[in-house]
Amino acid sequence: PAAALSAAAALASMNYSLNDVSGAHFNPAVTFAIVTSSRGKCCPRDGLAHVLTQVIAGILAGLSCASFRLTGLDAGKSVILQPERIVDAFGAGLGEMFFTFVLAYVVLIVATTRPVVSQHGALPSHSATAIASCVVAG
Repeated sequence: PAAALSAAAALASMNYSLNDVSGAHFNPAVTFAIVTSSRGKCCPRDGLAHVLTQVIAGILAGLSCASFRLTGLDAGKSVILQPERIVDAFGAGLGEMFFTFVLAYVVLIVATTRPVVSQHGALPSHSATAIASCVVAG
């Protein structure tokens, strides 16, 4: 659970700090959901630019990590990445699709709708916390 909590905390921090810059587009599936929702939050041209940037950033991050593994303190040591229990590709893909749907759904609910207004004014936005909670759940 510590890895999920740290990833969720990182996502919440990025969401709070970069929402005004890029609309907090960090996931191509979520960007696709926002573009196709027809809520006017992201036009297809901007959505394509976000997705291309996300894919290129992911490739560069992977190459950077590979570079550290090849030249760092642990150079030459092998690391086996696998789940704690045996999961087939179908089950893993199904879980990935389900929790990606949950993440996109929550983003559409909390980030593309008007804030609730009460007699005391607009309620504070906890959208980043709600979105980060999806990472913990997944």
